Amino acid sequence: MHALVVTVDPGSRSAEEGRRTLENEVVPRVKQNKGFLVGYWLAPKDGHALSVTFYETADDAEAAHARIQVTQGVRLVSADVRQVSASVQGAAAGQS
Repeated sequence: MHALVVTVDPGSRSAEEGRRTLENEVVPRVKQNKGFLVGYWLAPKDGHALSVTFYETADDAEAAHARIQVTQGVRLVSADVRQVSASVQGAAAGQS
């Protein structure tokens, strides 16, 4: 499993505008990537927002990296593919 870690500067957009963009544009686009497993988008802190998306293979993660698109007013700060060394899920994960 491999992760694509992306950092962006969301610019002057409001938190609400950022959430709408994620829900309506970013998440649907990312979910279509080959080998996509799961993704997490973290709220901005100190002027940067972070996403970590996970893929079945390095090739899938690299292909997703090559297709990164940022919306108007957002600046890509960094994007890096990393191999996942370990993972764990808590007992409460997935419970409603």
